[in-house]
Amino acid sequence: AGSVLTVGDGAVASHCGDTGFYAVDGGHLAAGAGCKVEGPGEDGFLAQGRGSQLTAGDMCSVEGGADTGFGAWEGGRVILGDSCTASACSTKGYQAEGKGSVLITGRL
Repeated sequence: AGSVLTVGDGAVASHCGDTGFYAVDGGHLAAGAGCKVEGPGEDGFLAQGRGSQLTAGDMCSVEGGADTGFGAWEGGRVILGDSCTASACSTKGYQAEGKGSVLITGRL
């Protein structure tokens, strides 16, 4: 299994050079409610690669600058809480790309 990172409610990644919150190579990232990415260089919330998972609580957001707001790539899995938003992204707000990738928004 990969690395595990848990981030509490209201955490902010601001104007980072690459991705705000990122789970890769089997890593798991759990972000609490109200987490925000402001003006990332690349992507907001991203899970990339088989076995990688990112969960985000209610009302998480990406504001401006992101190529992709919320992304599940190459078999990654993203599960978002209610009322998450991606605004002013340059290419995609929400994206699941590649075999086995899953992006779920809101409670099921």
